[in-house]
Amino acid sequence: MYRVSVRMPTSQRIKDEENEAAAREWVISQTVTKANGTILAPKNVQNNLIPTYSTPSYLSPGFSKANLPSQQWLLDRQDLIRERQQDLQILTEEEYQKIFIFFSNLIQILGEQLKLRQQVIATATVFFKRFYARNSLKCIDPLLLAPTCVFLASKVEEFGVISNSRLITTCQTVVKNKFNYAYTQEFPYRTNHILECEFYLLENLDCCLIVYQPYRPLMQLIHDIGGQEDQLLALTWRVINDSLRTDVSLLYPPYQIAIGTVVPLASVTLRSMREI
Repeated sequence: MYRVSVRMPTSQRIKDEENEAAAREWVISQTVTKANGTILAPKNVQNNLIPTYSTPSYLSPGFSKANLPSQQWLLDRQDLIRERQQDLQILTEEEYQKIFIFFSNLIQILGEQLKLRQQVIATATVFFKRFYARNSLKCIDPLLLAPTCVFLASKVEEFGVISNSRLITTCQTVVKNKFNYAYTQEFPYRTNHILECEFYLLENLDCCLIVYQPYRPLMQLIHDIGGQEDQLLALTWRVINDSLRTDVSLLYPPYQIAIGTVVPLASVTLRSMREI
């Protein structure tokens, strides 16, 4: 981190009750944010005392807020349709969506069998959808990519690395017992396939691995609403889990998904409570 010297405002210019807050703010302001080359200046420091910084040379000329990971994977519906044209020449839109519902269910069951948290399962599902938002289904077998997404998500969400043998064994069991109507043969992939596929997944995700989920804003919204929080949380939680099978995670930010889930269900729940 780079550090610069900023002249501390004199105590005469700071009200007594703001001394402590101003001092903390001044200390924070010493650190230059390397991401965009700017400095956080305290409110009581005049602007002409703060040096300005241009965009660092190691950032590309096209760097902007739109390039941040949180914005990079918010896609337009037309972009999705354009990227899917190769698959939609063979499949109908309904068939295409059914395939993603199928593999989202596979990821969900696989995560449950591995005793993963829902946050990990949701991140794995988002990884899966982001990969195929830019690639055809013919690029990598979804049956291989699904456990690879689970494997990567468990590390990203700091759940702990799943042992390779346990992952393969669980995949074999799930495919044999839960999806034998679709796969007549056993799970064909081994550890080396998962590890190799992980590199392709990382490359296509541009190493943007932090996924913001709607669960945290959902819980905050429900807490603010009050009332029957447990009942409303259970309903909205299930709806958000189901939304992972659709394209909303690619089209809208997490807080909008949370609001879109809470508002109608809260109205129905509160109306039911009044009727009771």
